[in-house]
Amino acid sequence: MKKNGFTLIELLGVIVILGIIITITITKVVPIMNRSKSKAFINDAIIFSEAGRNKYSDNKMNQVDTGNLFSGTSNVNTKCYSIESSLIGPYASTGNDNIVGSVEVCATSACNFTSKIWVSNGKYNIAAVEYENLKSLNKSVLESTTYSENFLTCGVDVS
Repeated sequence: MKKNGFTLIELLGVIVILGIIITITITKVVPIMNRSKSKAFINDAIIFSEAGRNKYSDNKMNQVDTGNLFSGTSNVNTKCYSIESSLIGPYASTGNDNIVGSVEVCATSACNFTSKIWVSNGKYNIAAVEYENLKSLNKSVLESTTYSENFLTCGVDVS
C-alpha cells in the first residue's frame, strides 16, 4: 500500500512548532514596536521644536510677527507658537496621530535662544522640556506626564 500525505500526528507536531515560534516572535517584536513609537514621538517633538525656532528666526529676519499665540512673558523676545496652526498645520507621523501642543522660543541673552515644548498625542506627553533635553527622554517620562489644556498655550493658563 502506497502512503500519500502526512499523518495526523505529523500535522499536529508542525502546528505546535509553528505556534511556539509565533509566540516567541510576538513577545520579542511587540516591545520593539512600542519603543519605536515612543522614539518617533520624541523625534516629532524635536522637529516641532526646531520648527518653532526656525519660525522665530524667519519672523525676526523678515521683521514680521506671525503665528505667535501671545508673548508668554512681558519679554518681546519670547514667543509661543501652536504646533497645529502656526508651525506645520495638522500633522501626524507614522504611529503618532492627533498631535497637539505648542512651542515657546526665547531669544535673549538670558535664555540664549532656547525653546521649550508642550506636546501630546493622546498616549505620550511632553511638558516644558527644553530642546537640548528632548533626546534624553525615556518612555516612562512620556507616560507619566499628564496632559492639560495649557499644552496648547506654552504652559500658561489662559482661562
